[in-house]
Amino acid sequence: MPAGNAGIGAVYRHFGYKDFMRHSAGLACGLKLSEKISAGIQTDFFAEKTAGDYNERRSLTFEAGMLITPSEKISIGIHLFNPVPNSLRKNYMPSSLRAGAGIWLNSSLFACAEAEMSTGDIIDLKAGFEYGPSENFRIRGGYRSENTSFSFGIGYLLKSAQLDLGFATHEMLGVTSSASIIFRLK
Repeated sequence: MPAGNAGIGAVYRHFGYKDFMRHSAGLACGLKLSEKISAGIQTDFFAEKTAGDYNERRSLTFEAGMLITPSEKISIGIHLFNPVPNSLRKNYMPSSLRAGAGIWLNSSLFACAEAEMSTGDIIDLKAGFEYGPSENFRIRGGYRSENTSFSFGIGYLLKSAQLDLGFATHEMLGVTSSASIIFRLK
């Protein structure tokens, strides 16, 4: 949502069922620093509930990112999540650093790649594409080196809402689905 020279946003996520549930919420602010550089920061609240005696964990942290667009067709981004040392918190939460780039190969085909390092993990490499056969319809696909995961999705843009449906494979969990609705306020 526009707020002067900045943009503000809110996000909420829910995952699970009554014996294992995760909620997260965040408030974000982004700002265009120059013609080719934008940056943002978001505060995050996480809550996890599991069955048993120690059944609730809550954490507060933040994340920040920067987007550089050297040309109309190329974007480069960097994202830092949870730079707060675990010695300052009650519950362990990993930190991560992601860097990636994307390019418009033509007016309807976008390709991208990303590398992510998280506390205690090996580097996770990701690649994907988005193809738009029409102005409102998108087809997406991707690969992730962690768990050798492949993904596929479709998206449809209405006047002020974006509807997305996605599927991802996992070597242990099989196929996982996701759905999202994004509202664009003007």
